[in-house]
Amino acid sequence: MNNVSYFDSAAGERKPHLGFYRYVISATGLCPQQTIFVDNKFDNILSARSLGFCGIIFEKEPAVRRALRNLVGSPIQRGHEFLRQNARNFQSVTKATPTQPSVVVEEHFAPLLILEATGQE
Repeated sequence: MNNVSYFDSAAGERKPHLGFYRYVISATGLCPQQTIFVDNKFDNILSARSLGFCGIIFEKEPAVRRALRNLVGSPIQRGHEFLRQNARNFQSVTKATPTQPSVVVEEHFAPLLILEATGQE
């Protein structure tokens, strides 16, 4: 994974003008469909997306980290990590009705089925 920064002055264009993004594409030879663009301005994200980039708005660092993990991480690995981190802490909750309150049931069987189905101990 490459981390590259380009400044408006180098491109002779300013974001969100498409010329800036075209300059970066030309200078790097990158494929926009395989590139993640992170910026704190929504207009810049929209311009990048119009050329095929995957755009993430930077508001708070944890949200950006989560978005990046969701884009490039393995969902199966994340699922296994979730099961391990939450072992013995699963609950099923029934839906409340006008006459019955919801009921919380400690759940141990479903996570075991998931782990067995995915070949985990």
